[in-house]
Amino acid sequence: MSELIIVGTISAMAGERDRVVLLLQEHRERCLRFEEGTVSFQILTADENDNDIFVHEVYRDDEAFNRHLNGPSLR
Repeated sequence: MSELIIVGTISAMAGERDRVVLLLQEHRERCLRFEEGTVSFQILTADENDNDIFVHEVYRDDEAFNRHLNGPSLR
């Protein structure tokens, strides 16, 4: 078994980046607390004027990622 790493970019609508980051932070906390196999979930932003949000997620294996995709936090 090997870890599965997801790297992604989310483009928030103009003026909405902070709200989206807040929602992602809440999502991250649920994932780390309730999803066995979620190893790491980082949220990164570039600068104050940028609408892009970067995520770096690490899952123990494919099975853990599938639990994440089908878990209550994404519903």
